[in-house]
Amino acid sequence: MLDLNLTVVIPTYNRPTSLRRCLECLAAQTADKTTWEVVVVNDGGSDSSTTVESFSDKLRIRYLQQQNAGPATARNNGVAAAEGNMIAFLDDDCLPMPEWIEKILQASGPGLLLGGKVTNSLHDDLYAETCQTLIDYLYIRFQHSNDLFFTSNNMVMSKSDFQSIGGFDTGFRTSAGEDREFCVRAAEKGIRLVHVPAIHIGHTHALSLTSFVRLHFKYGRATHTYRQAIRRLDIKKRTGGDKGFYFQLLLYPFKSGQPNAFAQMTLLAVSQAATICGNLFERFIADDKGSR
Repeated sequence: MLDLNLTVVIPTYNRPTSLRRCLECLAAQTADKTTWEVVVVNDGGSDSSTTVESFSDKLRIRYLQQQNAGPATARNNGVAAAEGNMIAFLDDDCLPMPEWIEKILQASGPGLLLGGKVTNSLHDDLYAETCQTLIDYLYIRFQHSNDLFFTSNNMVMSKSDFQSIGGFDTGFRTSAGEDREFCVRAAEKGIRLVHVPAIHIGHTHALSLTSFVRLHFKYGRATHTYRQAIRRLDIKKRTGGDKGFYFQLLLYPFKSGQPNAFAQMTLLAVSQAATICGNLFERFIADDKGSR
């Protein structure tokens, strides 16, 4: 059996068309396909085995099925089944550039948690563009703080390091907050977080105003879960969200030269209002449960 350098873990849930596009990009990778594999984990959605099997002649690929438990559990199960020494996390709505795996293999190693570059591929979708602007701002804002994190749709580390810190916290049952908590916990264990823009993917998460607000409301709920997790772990106070955070956020579309800066500024304000509401809602639920 060949030693595999890398396993790409992809959680998926009811997005067969997006998953197919993602796998097509992996099939077009420049890296030697005998040295890496793909593990797709279906998180209790509609059967995607036919889509995955259609790539069996182009990729070393496997398909796992689990009951719906969220992407954190799906990623953990994918890593448990992985044969590669390194793990790359990718989402099913992402499009890795042709040299994505080649760049991963060049940069990765023990003791490192790599976060790649993510760009929005839906340039006509103002809501998706604004979400990416927010992530770009957070990466810059937190880069020299102990709150630095990378999004889990483009993250790389060794399998042994992943296992040593206990994987993703399965208390996060949706795709929000689990990557931030994971990165903070990794840093506390001595793993060095490094941003590598050459590890580049496109993101194709289409949004409407309604889904945009719902997404950030979900982020707000996850923020409460994240803070509880940090408190349980007795991790020292984070320093990323210092004074001026919101003011600088609203100015960022102008500073970064966005062509629709005023519209993005407005949507960023909406996103933060939705996040605050989600956080308060989750606190209310937690307090209500605690009082029973």
